[in-house]
Amino acid sequence: MGCRPLAPRHLPEDFTLARDAADIRRAKAEGRIAFIGQLESCACLHSSLRVLSLQHRLGLRVANLTHGEGQADHEHALQGDKSPFDYTDAAAREAARREMKG
Repeated sequence: MGCRPLAPRHLPEDFTLARDAADIRRAKAEGRIAFIGQLESCACLHSSLRVLSLQHRLGLRVANLTHGEGQADHEHALQGDKSPFDYTDAAAREAARREMKG
């Protein structure tokens, strides 16, 4: 089906929330842009299946479990230790990469 970039000419009525494959096919047939609801972190779920269920009813279809860099002390963090790529500038990040390579 492919992807296409968004342009300033797109209006809200150009989009449709895709809850399943049929919604994506329908959007394509109608010349609309389908999007899939997703979370980039599950921290907002507060370890609650009720909240996850509510989000699913609202259209959530993807919940990434990989985010949590630099949140080792956060109660909802999935990563066991602090990431060397925490909020930092590009030079410090590159220095950390070189150090990791040895």
